[in-house]
Amino acid sequence: MSGAFRGYIVEALCEYFGLETLTDNLTNHLPLEDACVVEMESWLNDNMNKFIDEYELGRNTDATNRIQIETEEMDPS
Repeated sequence: MSGAFRGYIVEALCEYFGLETLTDNLTNHLPLEDACVVEMESWLNDNMNKFIDEYELGRNTDATNRIQIETEEMDPS
């Protein structure tokens, strides 16, 4: 997996969960407190499906725009 693609995924996940940095607490799409394993699995599955729907590659999101700018700066052809 390329560095740009990994960067896109990390940036998009941070945006989806409302993180300014990787060490922040989640502010969006919070998991259930005191959830059992089955409930957490369901929460994770639901949120990953929502994440994929919202941030599929090529959509116009902040994460996509940042990756495009960084890629252009690396190769300004």
